[in-house]
Amino acid sequence: LRAMSFEDRRLSMSGSAVPSVQSLPPAFGEMDDETGTEEDFGAGVHPSGEVAFGACNSDDIVTDSFEELHLGAVVAQEVQDVWAALLRGSDSREAVGEAIYSAVFEAAPSLQGMFKTPRVIMERRLMNGLHSIISQLHDPAGLKTTVEGFAFLHLDREVTISRIVVFRDAIVDLMELELGDLMTPVAKAGFLTTLNY
Repeated sequence: LRAMSFEDRRLSMSGSAVPSVQSLPPAFGEMDDETGTEEDFGAGVHPSGEVAFGACNSDDIVTDSFEELHLGAVVAQEVQDVWAALLRGSDSREAVGEAIYSAVFEAAPSLQGMFKTPRVIMERRLMNGLHSIISQLHDPAGLKTTVEGFAFLHLDREVTISRIVVFRDAIVDLMELELGDLMTPVAKAGFLTTLNY
């Protein structure tokens, strides 16, 4: 991806410096139960550090249920802003797709045999799929429909937790490498939660 100075990337996200985690607005209310509600969670990060409420989180891949993913509004926006910075900092969307493809299949070359699609098409599909998911983070119902559609496209493949972890970690590691400090702890937790979903 095209080299860009840290300050240029910070300013390109919104025209101003990205707020630090400490300057994010506090979450509203306390969590009354294990999952909380959107009203409890508010627009930001819960004091416990949670970026989402419900079964989804940045640590676990849930396989026994499929609920809507509800990120706090601030977290969802930060994920979208960081993704936009990655796209703006590259020569093209195709270059981002190529970098993601390379990162995933360099991390686990054995997974490449699961896909018969030519590389350039697979790169585009990865890019478009991630872009579609990230663009719907503020719409839990629409996001669920999109993710469900992607799941149906992969029914003929053995999708395991260990393979999901390889994909997830390769993508997040690439973003940290390319974006440096722009990939804040909140953005990273948001990406991990989204990719776990």
